[in-house]
Amino acid sequence: MSESTYQHPKPRMWETELKNWEQTMSQQELGLHLSFILHKFVQPELHPILEDITKCFQYPEDTLRWEIFEKAQTLGFDTPTGALALALFWSHGSMSPEGLEPVYPDPSLVPQMLHCVSVMCVTKFAEIPEHGTQLLISHSVKVGGT
Repeated sequence: MSESTYQHPKPRMWETELKNWEQTMSQQELGLHLSFILHKFVQPELHPILEDITKCFQYPEDTLRWEIFEKAQTLGFDTPTGALALALFWSHGSMSPEGLEPVYPDPSLVPQMLHCVSVMCVTKFAEIPEHGTQLLISHSVKVGGT
């Protein structure tokens, strides 16, 4: 293909808009927004784990954090709810079980995983990512009041 006929891909404006939205809040606030939004859109059997995730983002507690992590392993970290649970797990404490030397995740993992959850939500909620981004942001305003 010659250089004159090559079309550079257009920037994905929806992802820029999504990242800008994410940067308007703390990791804790973003986790809470995503939990509330997922609660609205996922099947009811996922509501209990999302309620636990919300509680643990608000009031970090290690026993609950580990319970959420174990449930998320079964659910799968390739789902929005499972990925959100993993972000929560990484955000508050060691990855090592009690009794072993603490091992803490790289701090950059939490915002990366929260962004992955946002992208999963956008693509799950609508066929067109731009529409999914608008839906996600509009529901966060209604839920979170920011």
